[in-house]
Amino acid sequence: MTRSDVARRLPFGVALAVVLGLLALGVATSQLAASRAGDDVLQETAPFLTDEGLATMRADIVTIDAVLGQMAADPTFRSKVEGDPVLSAAALRLPEVRASAEKVVGNLE
Repeated sequence: MTRSDVARRLPFGVALAVVLGLLALGVATSQLAASRAGDDVLQETAPFLTDEGLATMRADIVTIDAVLGQMAADPTFRSKVEGDPVLSAAALRLPEVRASAEKVVGNLE
């Protein structure tokens, strides 16, 4: 490779190095922001992740089950739910939602 070939390719090499450096800088700053956001979430949720907080979540699930059972036993309420397609679809998903809530609390415990 001659000296003129190197001189001709040098600007492209420099441009490529600058672009790669800018990409690396962008990735590094976005990772830092995501890490800070994760720290914020942990700090805000820390009071709920204690044994007492998890017991409260478990009690909330039981309370919600009891309330939903009472509501389902009310014929007027049932007819309104069955007559509304959005509420009917939501009611059909309740067991799935409850199972997900149980899994989340179980994983946190």
